[in-house]
Amino acid sequence: MLFLKHGLAIAQNVQVKGTVVDEYGEPIIGASVEAKGHASLGAITNVEGTFLLDLPQSVQALFVSYVGKERQEVAVAPNVFVVLKTADQLMDEVVVVGYVTQKRSSLTGSLSSIGSAKIEKLPVASLDEALKGNIAGLSASTGTGQPGADTKVIIRGVGSINAGTDPLYVVDGVPITIGNMSAATASGSYNGSTYGAMANLNPNDIESVTVLKDAAATAIYGSRAANGVIVITTKQGKEGKTQFNLSAQLGVSNRANTDLKMLNRNQYMELMTEAYLNSGWTQQRISEEFAKYPKDANGNFYDTNWLDEAYRSDAITQSYELSATGGTDKTNYFLSISHYSQEAILKWGDMTRTSARLNLNHKANNWLTFGVNSTYSLSEQDTPLTTAAYYVNPIAGSLTLNPLNPVYNQDGTYNHSPIGNNSTNFVEANDYNTNLLTTHRLIASMYGEISFMKNLKFKTLYGYDMMLVQDEQYDDPRATGSSADNVGRASRYDRTIQVWNWTNTLNYFETFNDDHNLNVLVGQEASARNLYFMGVETEGFASYKLRQPAAASEATNWYGYPANSRLVSLFGQVSYDYMSKYFLSGSFRYDGSSKFGLNNRFAPFWSVGGAWNVSEEYFLSDIEWLNQLKLRSSYGTTGNSDIGNYESYGLYSFDSYNGQSASYPSQIANPDLTWEKTHAFNVGLDFRFLKNRLGGTIEFYNKKTTDLLLNVPLSRTTGFTSQLRNIGDMQNRGLEVSLNFDVISTKDFTWRLDANWSANKNKVLSLSQEDEEISWGSSGRKLIQVGKDMFQYKLVKYAGVNPADGSQMWYDKDGELVFTRSYAEQATTGIGSATPKGQGGLTNTFFYKDFDLSLFFYFQYGNKIFDNVAYQYQHDGNNTTRNEITDMMDRW
Repeated sequence: MLFLKHGLAIAQNVQVKGTVVDEYGEPIIGASVEAKGHASLGAITNVEGTFLLDLPQSVQALFVSYVGKERQEVAVAPNVFVVLKTADQLMDEVVVVGYVTQKRSSLTGSLSSIGSAKIEKLPVASLDEALKGNIAGLSASTGTGQPGADTKVIIRGVGSINAGTDPLYVVDGVPITIGNMSAATASGSYNGSTYGAMANLNPNDIESVTVLKDAAATAIYGSRAANGVIVITTKQGKEGKTQFNLSAQLGVSNRANTDLKMLNRNQYMELMTEAYLNSGWTQQRISEEFAKYPKDANGNFYDTNWLDEAYRSDAITQSYELSATGGTDKTNYFLSISHYSQEAILKWGDMTRTSARLNLNHKANNWLTFGVNSTYSLSEQDTPLTTAAYYVNPIAGSLTLNPLNPVYNQDGTYNHSPIGNNSTNFVEANDYNTNLLTTHRLIASMYGEISFMKNLKFKTLYGYDMMLVQDEQYDDPRATGSSADNVGRASRYDRTIQVWNWTNTLNYFETFNDDHNLNVLVGQEASARNLYFMGVETEGFASYKLRQPAAASEATNWYGYPANSRLVSLFGQVSYDYMSKYFLSGSFRYDGSSKFGLNNRFAPFWSVGGAWNVSEEYFLSDIEWLNQLKLRSSYGTTGNSDIGNYESYGLYSFDSYNGQSASYPSQIANPDLTWEKTHAFNVGLDFRFLKNRLGGTIEFYNKKTTDLLLNVPLSRTTGFTSQLRNIGDMQNRGLEVSLNFDVISTKDFTWRLDANWSANKNKVLSLSQEDEEISWGSSGRKLIQVGKDMFQYKLVKYAGVNPADGSQMWYDKDGELVFTRSYAEQATTGIGSATPKGQGGLTNTFFYKDFDLSLFFYFQYGNKIFDNVAYQYQHDGNNTTRNEITDMMDRW
C-alpha cells in the first residue's frame, strides 16, 4: 500500500525545466527558484543558469529571485525561460528606520543611504569622513587635517547655540559615544589631541549607513534626535561555504594649498630693508640688524624653507584586512581583522588602528534566534603640538619663522633660539616633546528574538560601549617654547567611558485582504552613561630620559571626578499602507533624563507622516518612461539633551582656603531646565524615469528649535553671574536635491553618475532679550543676533591703502572711507557668514567588466572663512622678524 501510494504521488507530479538569465542573456548562477505556496520546494540554478524541479500539480507558479535583481513570478510549465532584470536598488533595498527595517518604497520619512561598495573605495580613517559629499543636507568638517581627528557632522543646519549639534549614532541598534575623546581636553589642557571616537571603527566592517533627517524618521529616538540620526549596520555572515577576503589599500596625501609660498632669503631681505628704511633707519643700522642672524660654513645667510621642515611631500596611508564569512541555514558568521595606518601631512601626527570584529547569528529553532555583534579596536595617535602654545605649533611656525633662521646649527645641533616666533624652534619642540593618545574601545551587543507566531515578534537587545582613553604628554626640558623649559613636565590623563543600553520591543505585522499592510511596534529602553576622569601633572626631572610622572620632584596639578547620566523611555510606532499606493506612519516616545530639572525631567516626542505613490495610479499607467513618482510629507518633534550631566543642579565646589578644606556654591539650581525641542516639517518627491536609469529626490524642510539653552545674565547680588535657562528660538530652512543616472549601460561598460546639492538658511528667531547680541568664535568675531544667521562675522572691512601716501583705509558701518580703525564704531555684520550658501557632491563611477574607476568631488560655496593666522604672514612690515607670503612682493 505504501509503495502504491508513493507511485501515485510521482505520477501526479509535474517536471519543470528552466533557464534563468540576465538582461544580456548571460546565465545567472545561484538564482533561487521557489514554488509559490510551498517554500520547502525549490532549487538553485547551476553554472549554466538551469534548474530542474518535480512539483505537485497544485503548484501553479514559481518565484525566481537573485541578489540585485527584480523578483519575478512565472507560471509553471514544462520549460521555463526567465529573464531577471536589475532591481531598482533605491526602491527595493531594505533600510533600518528606528527599531525596525522597512523597504525604501514604503517610507514616509526622509533618509539617505550609502553602502559598503562606496565606503570601501574611500581611503578615510573614520566613517564620518566618508559621508562628506555623499549625503544631501549633510556637512562634515574637521578642525585639523590630522589623521583620526574629530569630524564635525551637521545635518540640515545647526539647530542649537549651547547644546550639542552632533547627530545620534546607532551601531547595530546600540547608541554609541562620539566626539573628541581626548582625555587631556577634560583637564582644560591646551595640548590635547582632537581624536574622534568614530575613528575607532573600521569603515570596511560597515555594510550600510542610513542618515535619518526628518521627524518621521527620527522622532522614534525622541530626546536625542534633534540633530538627526545616523544608523550604521555592520556586515553579517551569509549562508554557504566559508569565503575569505583579503584586501589591501595604499594611498598618498599631501598639502592641498601648495600655492601658498613663503618669501625666500633674498625676497625677505628686500622687503624688510624697505620696511627699515621707511621707518627712518640708516643702512648701517639695517646691516647690524641682519648681522644678528647666523651664517653657514661659506659665510652666507641661510635660506630655510620652513614649510618643507613642517610638511611631508608624500604622506602614506596603508590598510590591510582579512575577513571570513559563511554559515548554514541555522548559523552564520562574519569575522574580520584589520590594520590601518596613516601618516599625517605634517611630519608629526601619525595614526594607527588595529581592530577585530565578530558578528554571529544562530537560529535555534522555528521560534528563537539570537546573536552577538562585537568589535574591539586599539588606536594610537601621535599628536603634534598644533593645539599647544602658539610658538611650538608647526603650522603657525612654518608661516612665521623667516628664512634667515636655520633649523640646525653648523655642528648639527638644533638652533635653540631662532629670531622671531618667541625664539622657539618648532622642529626641536615637536621632535623632543611627546603627546601620545592611546584608545581601547569595545562595542558589543547581544540580542534574542522570539517569534510567538508568524506575525508577532519580541526582541531584546543589550548593548555596551566602552572606551579607555589614555593621554601621555611630556614637555622635554631641552626644548624651548613652554613653561617647562629646563624643568620638564610629564602629564597623564585617563578617561573611562562606559555606556550600556537595553531595548525591548514587541512587533506585530499583518496583511489583510492582500491590500492592507499594518506594522505596529511598542518598546521600552533604558540607558546609562558613566564617565570617570583622572589626571596628574608633575614637574622637575633629573634627566630628560625620565618621562613618567612618578619620577618628577613635584606634583603641580591633579584631577579626578565622575560624570554620570541616565535615560528611560517608552515608545511606539505604527505604519500602514494600502495597495502599496497610500502610506501612513506615526510614532510616539516618552523620555525621562537625569540631566534635566525635577519639574521637567520627562517629555513627549511624536511624528506623523504620509506618502502617495502617484505612479501606481491608473491614470499614469500608460506612461512608459515613468517608473516611479512618489510624494511624501511629515511633521513632528524631537529633542536635544546633549548638555552637561549636572547643568540643572545646584552645585558646590571644593578647594583649599588658608591651608584648610573649603567649599563654596558654584552653580545655582534650575529645576525647570528641560530639553531643546525641534519642530520639523518635510515634503519630498521621489522619482524614477527611463526604465529606472534616472532617479532622484527633491526635498524641502523647515525646522524650528524652541527652548534654546542659553546662559541668562543674573544680578551679581545673587552671588552668580548667569544661569542656564530655556530661552530662545532658531530656524533652519532648506532644499535638497539628489540624482543618480546610468549615463551608459551596456553588457561590459557602465557609467554611473551620482550627484547631490543642498542649501540651508539659518535664522535666530529670539534670544533672552530682543536686542541681545552674543559674541563668540575666535576673538569674538562671530555675532549672534535676532533675525540673522548665527554664523555671521562682525569685522571692520579693510579698504586697502591710500594710493597717495600708502596709509591704510577702512570702511565704516555706512560704507564711507575712514583712516583710523575702531571696532566699537566701525565693526559691521555685513562682512558675510561662515554658513555655505550651497554644498554638494558628485561621483562618477565607471565599470568595465571586472574593473571599476571612481572619481569623487565635494564642494561648498558662498561662505566666508576667517584666517586667524593671515595677519601674521600678511603684515606691512610691523613684524619685521617674521616671514610673509610671496604675494606681499606685489606691494605699494
